[in-house]
Amino acid sequence: MISIVSSMHKRDTDLWLKTLEMQTADIEVVLVVYNDFVPLGMQSDNGVQQHPFKFKVVHVEGPEGPYPEAWLKNIGIKASTGDVICCTNIDILYTEEFFAEVENNCRPDTLVEATRFDTPEGTTAIVEGGNIKMNVPETGMMNIVIDPNIAIPALTRAVGDCQAMRRSDWEELTGYNENFIGWGGLDTDLECRAILAGKSIHTLGFAATQESGNRVSHYHLWHPRDLGRMREEGWKNKEFLDETLSKGVTGPNEKWGEVGVPA
Repeated sequence: MISIVSSMHKRDTDLWLKTLEMQTADIEVVLVVYNDFVPLGMQSDNGVQQHPFKFKVVHVEGPEGPYPEAWLKNIGIKASTGDVICCTNIDILYTEEFFAEVENNCRPDTLVEATRFDTPEGTTAIVEGGNIKMNVPETGMMNIVIDPNIAIPALTRAVGDCQAMRRSDWEELTGYNENFIGWGGLDTDLECRAILAGKSIHTLGFAATQESGNRVSHYHLWHPRDLGRMREEGWKNKEFLDETLSKGVTGPNEKWGEVGVPA
């Protein structure tokens, strides 16, 4: 079984959950909710099977301020039960074989990541009948059924939307670096620490040459971004990343994933 871990803060999860219901893999979903109301349809199963997978919601209260993504995902990792754990985000849509492919490639001492397609502003999506359909007005593409084998030369290699390892590897690296504040940077830090610890990086769908085109593995839904806040938090987080690289730190957290306060 593969555990899928994500955190939520004031964002809709409906499409995300629908693409998780499509998965062919045996999955467990752990959603960590921070200072937010948990809608009835998103409650933990508690003996009532609401989804075709094991579903657990962990509700965490904390101070207002920068969103502590690293800490929340670490809490989710600790609350999961799968042998393989994939940390991801709720603004992502996945084709039905995605997590089966992640699990199959998650060998010991390997960090699995993926390629993604960033949808432009104005894109809408629906999930029905085991398919993802998108309308992209900017390109004139309407009601397009997603083909997971399509090759897109401009596809990006994404760090963070999907990061999966075996449980023992997450424990060795002590999860995400809880010194990081807000969004961003923690995924790059994890990748750097994995390499320093001698682990290999496997990127799903990433082509050997640009000409052959990368294969779409997941779709990132457009949403507004506070670029000023992201830059401010990014500069602070860069100090922790620089420390990782200069000191060769592979396990930065003395304690990690504990409910209460970040490490």
